Amino acid sequence: MNLRKSVIWLIALLVLTALACSQAGEILTPEEATARALPTATPTLTADESATTYAIGDVVTIKDPGGGFLVLFVAEPGTSTVSGQAPRGDQVEIIEVTRVNGVEWYQIQSPGGVGWISLDHINTDG
Repeated sequence: MNLRKSVIWLIALLVLTALACSQAGEILTPEEATARALPTATPTLTADESATTYAIGDVVTIKDPGGGFLVLFVAEPGTSTVSGQAPRGDQVEIIEVTRVNGVEWYQIQSPGGVGWISLDHINTDG
């Protein structure tokens, strides 16, 4: 009797697994999944785009527009994946410039790492 119950449970488990797979949507090959998981290339500012407030090589002071102590850097412009942090007031060097959806983004080098911050996180008061 126990063998019969085990077989029924096994069949039920296989049926449920098959239903779950068919309802999950598209099935990707490992190569397709890897390609989708990798970040896309970040667009860089070209000469024909309008000038940005700061340029590569400029040293600027970072700030938190919310008044917090730490400023977080993101891995890619316009995303929320944190790649580093530094205290407000730190001097950082701009190593890349781009625009995403009309917002100026600056890749910075600091003791806390390399990452992207928007113009809102740069002290423009001098």
